[in-house]
Amino acid sequence: MSKPLRTILAPADPRYGTAVHESAHAVLARLFSLNIEGIDLIVRPSDGGTSHGQFRWAPAPEEGYPLTDLELNEACIRVVMAGPIAKEMAGHDGRAGIDGDQATVAKYLGFITEKQLPASYMDGLEHRLAGEAVELVRANLPAIKRVAQLLLRKDHLSQDQVNQAMLAP
Repeated sequence: MSKPLRTILAPADPRYGTAVHESAHAVLARLFSLNIEGIDLIVRPSDGGTSHGQFRWAPAPEEGYPLTDLELNEACIRVVMAGPIAKEMAGHDGRAGIDGDQATVAKYLGFITEKQLPASYMDGLEHRLAGEAVELVRANLPAIKRVAQLLLRKDHLSQDQVNQAMLAP
């Protein structure tokens, strides 16, 4: 019996999918010049040894990179959507464990809705942002995987470590 393609493509470490998910959040945040406090890979023996990730950020741009409120909210949505997208691209089930991501996307969409933008702008906004997130993840997948590999080795990464891993050859 042959192995499913996702088990051939994905590294053997069972934490890899979680590491890719959290790394995608971090890489896209940095692409939008958003500050991150760090990312963590946590294994909880009480949950049968399953891995959980934590991406901590301050969704505000670095000084010198001004974004309007609308641009910031849209960037935040793309950052949050990137996690499950990258996990799926890396050969794992991208839907697993995304409840928090879905709630966060809904929160930022709510902020945009409050701005009472024209219906022509709002129609299909979530779909458009998801498509843009897919393209950003695809274009930056090598950097996301480098950050994920480093996260697997260290279990915690700072913003500086994410930046360095993103720029590594």
